[in-house]
Parts: sequence; structure tokens; C-alpha cells
Amino acid sequence: MYEDTALKVYKRKIHWQVLLVIIIVLIFVINVAGLFAGAVFYKEFCVLNTRTSLERFNPLKSRLQRGLDTKNWHSTNIQSPFGYYLKGTYLPYAEPSNKTIIIVHGIAANRLMSLWYVNIYLDQGYNVLIYDSRAHGESGGTSTTWGFYEKYDLEAWVKWVASEHPKGVIGVHGISMGAATALMQAELNESSKQVDFYIIDSAYSNLEDLLTKQIGAAVNS
Repeated sequence: MYEDTALKVYKRKIHWQVLLVIIIVLIFVINVAGLFAGAVFYKEFCVLNTRTSLERFNPLKSRLQRGLDTKNWHSTNIQSPFGYYLKGTYLPYAEPSNKTIIIVHGIAANRLMSLWYVNIYLDQGYNVLIYDSRAHGESGGTSTTWGFYEKYDLEAWVKWVASEHPKGVIGVHGISMGAATALMQAELNESSKQVDFYIIDSAYSNLEDLLTKQIGAAVNS
């Protein structure tokens, strides 16, 4: 009888050990799958597609070049706080002006997108700065961060405009992810007060919902 009891205890111990091993293996597999899915998502949505499928902006290339050739528009670039360079185009008003608007484009676009909006401000006497966000267009950076690091790049552009026009009026107009970037940079502006106003155009209200929608569209495409 003692031997039977000892055998049962031994078998029970073996069962628990096997169960523990199975649980550990499952946790490992789930974590590996999560890491793989995260890597795929990061590459797909933050790296690969930020500089592709830009054909819709091709008609604006000639407009940008015409402005550079005939309207005193000029290319400019600054260094990001993270070391890469940011490329932009400065569009001065026809007469001296201390009012400047910075237009921040959306994801998977570039500064050409911002040309859709420049006349709104040029007609009101504003200088206009358009630029390529990190990992977009001609700017450096290896990935987009949906506004997190982009806000510091925008802050760097704000400082550049402030140095060009001390005591001038500065506004920021952000579209889509650019709008989210503007909102995040607005927190930094609480201390510097360099930006006088913001125009937030179609910012995402919930990043989790947006990413879920983007992933679903990619999976079903």
C-alpha cells in the first residue's frame, strides 16, 4: 500500500512537470509569434511603405520646380535632433512678411502633398515652410513613429523659423499623421510659446483603432 501511494505521488509529480513544460513551451511560442508579428508590422507600416506609392503627387513636382525657378522658393535643410537631415522648401511671401506657416504632411506622403494647401496661406501674406517628415521623401530617418519622434523634428523646424523671423508669427498646419505630430509638438510648445496657433486637419483620435484598421486592410488586400 505504501508503494502504491508513493507511485501515485510520483505520477502526479510527473504530470505537473509535464504540464509545466507544456505551459512554458506555449508561452515561448506565443512570444516568438508576437515578436514575429511585431517585426512584420514594424517593417510593413513604419519602414517599407513610407516612400512608396507616391505617384498621386507626381503632377505637383512640376509646380515645385516652377516655384524654385521663378518664385524665389528655395530648398532648405536642417539636422534632426537624432542626427539625420530633414529636407524642406521655403516659400516666402511676395513681400517681406514675419508671418510663417509650417505645413506637416501625412504618412506615406511628402512635402509635395503640402502644396495643395500653400495658396491658402500665401494669399493671406504668410511665408510657407513645407518639409519631408522623417523616413519620408528626401529626409533621413529609417522609420516613422506616428508622431512620437516626429514632434521633435517639427520643434527643430519651429526653432529654425523663429531664428529667421524673430518675434514673428508662427503657425503649424498638420494633416493626418502630421496633425497628430502637431498636437504632440504642442505639448513642447507649452514652455517655448514659439508657435502661435495650430490647425489640426484629420488627426487620428485613437492610434490603436487606426493601426487595427490599417492591419485589417493590409491583411485583406
